[in-house]
Amino acid sequence: MKKCLQSGVESKKGIIFDIKRYAIHDGPGIRTTAFFKGCPLRCLWCCNPESYKSAPEIVYTDRLCIHCGSCQMVCPNNALKISKNKLEIIREKCNGCGTCAIECPANALELSGKPYSVKELLAEVEKDSTFYQTSEGGVTVSGGECTMQSGFLLSFLKKCKENYLHVTLDTCGFVEWVIFKKIIKYVDLVLFDIKIMDEEKHIKYTGKSNKLILENLHQLSRIGTPVIIRIPLIPGFNDSKKEIRAIADMVSKLKNITEINILPYHRLGESKHTRLGKDYKMKDVKPPNDACLEKAKSILMCEGIKIKIGG
Repeated sequence: MKKCLQSGVESKKGIIFDIKRYAIHDGPGIRTTAFFKGCPLRCLWCCNPESYKSAPEIVYTDRLCIHCGSCQMVCPNNALKISKNKLEIIREKCNGCGTCAIECPANALELSGKPYSVKELLAEVEKDSTFYQTSEGGVTVSGGECTMQSGFLLSFLKKCKENYLHVTLDTCGFVEWVIFKKIIKYVDLVLFDIKIMDEEKHIKYTGKSNKLILENLHQLSRIGTPVIIRIPLIPGFNDSKKEIRAIADMVSKLKNITEINILPYHRLGESKHTRLGKDYKMKDVKPPNDACLEKAKSILMCEGIKIKIGG
C-alpha cells in the first residue's frame, strides 16, 4: 500500500477522500460530488476535518476497536501503541500508508484519501451519467479545497468538458487568481463560501484573511461566471445583523449571483474530529433556530436573487 500511494503522487494522481453519488444539494439536478483532500483554511466548525491534509491519513473509531494488536504489529513506522485497552496513533510518525487499516479485523481503522488518475475519477463519475441527462445534473468538485490540487483538478475538468458534463466548483475562494482563472474556464457554476466579512474575525475563526477570497468573488463577477453564495450560519460567530448586512451589501454590488444559500451550522463534524485525534472547539455552540435563520434570510433579501435555507 505504501508503495502504491507514493507512486500515485509521483504520477500526478489526485487524492480524493470521498465520492458522493446522487447528490442533490451540490448544484443543479442529480450530481456526483468528488471531495478532494487538502484545505488552506482551518474553520472551527468544519464538518470535514479529514480534508485538512492533502495526503491520505488514518481515521480511528474507538467503539469498533477490539484491541487485538494486529495493527501495531504491521505498522512499518511504529506509529501505533496499545496501552490499557486504548489505541494511540502517534500522528507525527504515521505516513498514511494504510497497512494498519488493511490488517484491522474490526474496521476500526480506515484510510481517508485514495489516489485517482484523471481516467479513474472520470470513470467513477460517468457511472452516473444517465442521472445527469435526465435531471440536468453533472459533476461537482469539492473538498477540502479542490483548487489546492490545481494541476490534477484542471486536467480532470478538461476531460469532464470534453465529455459534455456540467461542472460545478465548490470552493472557499482562497486561491491565487492566476490559478483560479485557468480552472474557471472549465466550470459552469461556482458554489462560493462566504463565512465572515470582518477580516479580523475571519482570521481568528478560519486561520486566514478573507481579502483574497473577496477579491476572487469580485473577479468572478467581472467575467460573469454564475455564482451561488453559500453562508454557513453559526450562532455567535457570523449571525449578527451587522455581519449579515455586510454580506448583503456586497452581494448587491455583484452582477453574477444567482442564489444565496444559508447553511445552518450542525455538529456532524464533532465525531470526525475525535476519530482524527483532534479537539473539537465548538462543543458549546448550538445549531441556529428557525428565528435566527429567518432573520438572516430577511436581511439578505436582494432584488432578483433567490434566498434559500439549506443547500
